[in-house]
Amino acid sequence: MSEYKLPIRKIIGVFVPTIVVVLLVWNSIIFLGINQVALIYNPFVETGRAEFTITPAGPGITWKLPWYTSVTLSLAQNTEHMWTEWDEKGIKVKEGGAKGYEKDFPAIECPTVEGLFLYVDCTIRWHINSAKIPELMKTFRGSTWREDYVLPKIRQVTRDASSTMSAIDAYGAKRTTLGERIRSELTKSFERDNWIILDDFNLRKIDFDISFFKSIERKMIAEQELEQAKFEREKLLIQANATAQKLIIEARGMAEAIEIIQSKFKTMTKSEIQAYLYLAYIQALEKGLVQGNKVLIVLPGGIDLTLLLPQITP
Repeated sequence: MSEYKLPIRKIIGVFVPTIVVVLLVWNSIIFLGINQVALIYNPFVETGRAEFTITPAGPGITWKLPWYTSVTLSLAQNTEHMWTEWDEKGIKVKEGGAKGYEKDFPAIECPTVEGLFLYVDCTIRWHINSAKIPELMKTFRGSTWREDYVLPKIRQVTRDASSTMSAIDAYGAKRTTLGERIRSELTKSFERDNWIILDDFNLRKIDFDISFFKSIERKMIAEQELEQAKFEREKLLIQANATAQKLIIEARGMAEAIEIIQSKFKTMTKSEIQAYLYLAYIQALEKGLVQGNKVLIVLPGGIDLTLLLPQITP
């Protein structure tokens, strides 16, 4: 019994075409996941002139010519996390983009009006405008718009928004205002090109460079010193005013007392004046207020009036 051997040529003639057909068919199939589309174009035509075909969104299977190129894109929402963590001494502990956090990015370093720096920790959610995918491909010559367009746009708009705000405002009550401003400006910026649609911008927190806290400390000390100086000034003014008011009242009282006595003496007879002064002299003696021919008379209201006793002859 003899063995029958197939000629090598027949083996090649059968298997090689089969393999070629399988490869061509495999290269023509596009598998799409949920919310994925395929962008199909001829790689032998310059990107700027190429005609792009967008498939319906998956899941599913679609076809293309074997020599055409396809780029699978997701229409689902994309999320970017930008963050940095610091210790109590202001030393950076870890951040997005480091080992173990390669999918994230560092917090955005932003200048303030004073030239200080703050770090915006935020989360951004966005998705592609599917109608603009061919235009995106032509503009960026590939699917690099996330790295070349979306992320730089987010950082630039955030820095521009913070550069008009002081560090004190961003640290205090206007932090929410900063977040709203960034969201508004970022939405407008994306809408101008209409390639990307912003779904949400969430400003989680703001951290500051160590120089900021030193600046705050210096400002607080200066403000405390200023307030203390204002307090001392007000205290001196109040004391001076009280002293002045007291002197004015005493002067008015003295003038009125003298005026009363003088007017009273004008209407009194000589004997009445003599009797009045004698009574005042007796009262002054009892209180030890006589010094020679001077009599200290205490009037109502605590006013002291010194009288020089006249030499009255009967």
